[in-house]
Amino acid sequence: MPSCCKHSKKAKSCKRSTDGKIFGLPRRFTRKRCKKIKGFTMRSSCAPYLGCAK
Repeated sequence: MPSCCKHSKKAKSCKRSTDGKIFGLPRRFTRKRCKKIKGFTMRSSCAPYLGCAK
């Protein structure tokens, strides 16, 4: 299972590095767009990328 910080576009799921929680992919917002989180939908969609370096 790939890390959510380094998954490919073809991956169907990933594992968050901080706590090991598994998330389904693709997400509504990309990792790049999740650097500035605005709103509830964006917060939940960006949850897998919380432990990644900004």
